This record gives sequence, C-alpha cells and structure tokens, in this order.
Amino acid sequence: MDGHKYIAENLKRIQENVENAVVKAGRKDSPCIIAVTKTVPPEKVNYAIDLGISVLGENKVQEYLSKRELYNPSAKIHFIGNLQTNKIKQIAPYINFVESANSVNLLQKLSNCYKNFGKFADILIELNVGREIGKTGADTDTLPELLDAAKSLDNICLKGLMTLPPPSDDPSPYFYGLAELAAKYSGYFPDKPILSMGTSLDYPTAVEYGATHIRIGTALFGKRDYTT
Repeated sequence: MDGHKYIAENLKRIQENVENAVVKAGRKDSPCIIAVTKTVPPEKVNYAIDLGISVLGENKVQEYLSKRELYNPSAKIHFIGNLQTNKIKQIAPYINFVESANSVNLLQKLSNCYKNFGKFADILIELNVGREIGKTGADTDTLPELLDAAKSLDNICLKGLMTLPPPSDDPSPYFYGLAELAAKYSGYFPDKPILSMGTSLDYPTAVEYGATHIRIGTALFGKRDYTT
C-alpha cells in the first residue's frame, strides 16, 4: 500500500479544494466524489475505497466486468460512459445507477432490461451542454421529451442531470446552465436533483455552481494510458 501513498495525498488535496469551493459558494453540503476508474488497476481503486471513496465511476462495460470481482464490494458503482443498448444486459445484474442516459431509445432499453432482470436503476439524463459535434449527450432542447419518457417508464427512477463541458472553454456557463435546467424541471425529480458535473480539470468551479457529484480520475489516480 505504501506505493499508493500519492493517492492519499491527492485525495486530501481534492477534499481541501472541494471544501474551499463549498465555503466560497456558501453551501451547507459537500458533493460526492466519484472515483473514475478507467484504466486504473483494482488494487489502486481498493486503496481509494479504503481512504473513504464510496462511489466508483465506470466508463467501459468490458473493463468493468473484468475488474468487478476484484473490487471492494462496499463501493457503489455508477456507469458514466457511453452505453450501447446491446451492453445493458451485461451491467444490469450489477449496476443500478446509470449517469449516461441520452436518448429515448436508451431509456426504453434500460427500462425493459432492468424489468426483465427484476431490478431497478437510478438514471441521470446526460446533456451535451456545449453542443459539441460528435460528443455523447442529448441536446438540451430535447430534455423535456427525455424527462417525459423517463417518468413514464418502469424500473428506472429519474434522479437528475449529468454533463461534461467543452474542455477548452470556461466551464462556468455550462455548469450554471445545467443547474438552471435542473431547477426549471425540478418537478420531474422525486428529490433534490442530482447534478453530476465537474472533473479533474474543473471540479472546484462545478462545486461552486451546485454539483452534487464530481467525477475525478486523473487528479486522484494520476495520469493514465487512455489508449487501453
């Protein structure tokens, strides 16, 4: 475990930055830190869990399945990557939180699959707030249609919204925009809407704009080989 000491130092730094952002924003609550595990060996992930991380963010179905049994089972799993409809049945037995629902078709397939397994899934609607070509996430103009669809379907529960702003822009307008959309459509959510926004690049700003969940990979685990 001594070789993973830098993870503890990184987590402490992240927690301090989060707390500073919480104070700056005048918030009374702190966001959940989701540890993004793409390409990270299970032993490092488990060390982060030992340090207090309670939620893992998985990007790829096959990678998750290859590591699933090696993880400390105390952590909850959120699927945060682009989810192909033909892969839903592979994660449904194990994952009950999907952050990347971005089409009516995907919502319908999630509903059907989880119903077939006799399971339920919490869902976030993923929005492409920067309207980037080729990027996953629904256009913000389609949000009402997606919300209506999600509310009408069985075995999925709509919990909030998720986004990833353009990396080269000031993220503030995008985080503000997502928070405004969540407030505008708050009646669709059973509780206070989850806002999953903010990564290693911009999480303090996301916290200032109301993020309830921040997805941290590189800032926690260090640089990784994303080509694998």
